Amino acid sequence: LTHHSTPGRVRGHSSRRTYATIKFHTNLPLNTKMWLKNFLNRLIPTVKAEDEDLVDPLDTLRDKCKATSHVKHLAEKLEECNNRVNSRSRTAETCIEEVIDFMHALDHCVSKDLFAYLK
Repeated sequence: LTHHSTPGRVRGHSSRRTYATIKFHTNLPLNTKMWLKNFLNRLIPTVKAEDEDLVDPLDTLRDKCKATSHVKHLAEKLEECNNRVNSRSRTAETCIEEVIDFMHALDHCVSKDLFAYLK
């Protein structure tokens, strides 16, 4: 196992990325090399990117549920409360009840269909 480094940038900082490659001693038989390579490939997880971008079904279902009348009504109540709180400089109101009611209704609506998308 040998380490190589290549130049790269991580979050705006100059750094060097390190990755490992597997090099086998040349005296090993071919079937042993293949076995070791397969064993190490299963041992070290790899992530393969798919051609198309994945869409989170939760986001899709939440958008769909936000269009229902019950959830719309609770969203309007939450927006009214936010506007009321933001218009005052000193208030003890927090709109927590409206947030909880809205999220509860949204999650309840989503839960009806979400598990059909899970594998």
